[in-house]
Amino acid sequence: MGSFKNRLYDGVPAALIACAIVWIGLLTAGPGDTTALAVCREVVAGTDQGRQALVGSCWFSPLVTVVALPFVWLLGETPLAGWATAWLAWTFALVICGRIVERSWAGVALMALAACGITASGGGASPAAAVPAALAVFALRSAALWSREQRLRDLVKLGAGLSGLILCGMPVLGITLALALAVPLGAGVGADTRHRLPAVLILGWLPMLYALGVWVLMNRLIFGSSLFFLESLGSGRVLHWNGAQWLPNRPEEIAATAAAAYALAAGLLTRNRRAVALGILGLLFWVWLVVLRGGSAVWADAAGRTVLMVSGALALWHLRHGGPVWRTPWVTAGDVALFGVVAVIGVRGLTAPVAHPAGAIAKQVDADVHARSPHARVFVCGYAGLQLLTGSASERIEPNLDLYVQALRADYYGQNLYLLVPAPVGAAAAENVHIRHPDLYASGGGRMLVYNNYGPWRLFEIVGAPTERQLEAWRAVTRGSCKTPPGCLQERSQNTEDRSQNN
Repeated sequence: MGSFKNRLYDGVPAALIACAIVWIGLLTAGPGDTTALAVCREVVAGTDQGRQALVGSCWFSPLVTVVALPFVWLLGETPLAGWATAWLAWTFALVICGRIVERSWAGVALMALAACGITASGGGASPAAAVPAALAVFALRSAALWSREQRLRDLVKLGAGLSGLILCGMPVLGITLALALAVPLGAGVGADTRHRLPAVLILGWLPMLYALGVWVLMNRLIFGSSLFFLESLGSGRVLHWNGAQWLPNRPEEIAATAAAAYALAAGLLTRNRRAVALGILGLLFWVWLVVLRGGSAVWADAAGRTVLMVSGALALWHLRHGGPVWRTPWVTAGDVALFGVVAVIGVRGLTAPVAHPAGAIAKQVDADVHARSPHARVFVCGYAGLQLLTGSASERIEPNLDLYVQALRADYYGQNLYLLVPAPVGAAAAENVHIRHPDLYASGGGRMLVYNNYGPWRLFEIVGAPTERQLEAWRAVTRGSCKTPPGCLQERSQNTEDRSQNN
């Protein structure tokens, strides 16, 4: 009964505070990246594109999609599914925070402290930020306990957290590696674990390596290339060094890095191992953010920014309450008030991104290509294309995540084919179409001619020399040995219409 009461005391405040986090996030920064919901739609439908999108890019987390999948299955691809996913992740993170301390009031205070940091980062309603941040909280707590007490269960929990974080992909790779360093560093503190370092590394790192191996295997089975999800890293369009800005300039980032540095320095003086460990990790998280932004991937920093804020709050908390002397509630109230002020200042500077009317663009493209030819088909490229097709029921438009133009011409013989390509800006620069055809959006390709523009999207018509199948059909028609194939009639009528319009 006592255990049920403790869980109730942890769960109810955590759920209520998580609701507030999601609500404030919606009001200040919008729903964030909802690519996972579009991927879930295709996975639920059982399409090949859904399986490809699940594991096809290191920039889009397969774990976020898996967490959101039950909500999309129950609620459909609606904003409510994204909010529910974020709420579940934040509830989990706050429950973990509540279990760090034994006093119920202190647990609620720590939840409020972490919630202020999350709110200041602006990722409250985004599943892409919430799921990695929740896993980071779980791993941070385990790393702090492992560095202090070297217990086996804390090592196992840390390994489980690392296995989840590695599936969150490139946006939190530096955070994952920093937390992985906690395994040997914590082992070096204890005399027993120091002599068993190989076994400790196996227990701590094997789950992460296994999860990464599964991701590689899925790419091999689905795409035929084990490293398909890493192809975008070799493109200079995605990652190119712009220079590092080592000093934070946002109020919330200044507060988080200052809290981590203060916890590290004061923890060394007071021999508070948990504060030292979390302080070091918080500073390493900031270094990763600097590297990510310096590498021109600012669009992928939402999860890292949220993790930085939470780590700063946890480092400050363990400095106050991780030693032999328990601080008074007034000290805790002062920390919460400080982060509350930072949250207010941070959200005032947030603006929801301008969203292009995806449904309107898809309908306009469908109408234009249908007016051109009743046998037209449009392939929308990449993860951005999955989002563009939200709410679209047209059979003429379908997503494509692994572009081979010649294969499309062979598979859709006799049809007029079009390619809808997003501008190579932000996350869209990492799409497969821009990796294989770097200059397509700017100048077209050998078999792709610009047809029209729709906001940041550009429609190309796929043309080119006749395929072998078309040549055989034309020879048969010329010899008069068979009836004219439907595909030839369509192409002939289309060419006749074009010539009449030009005349």
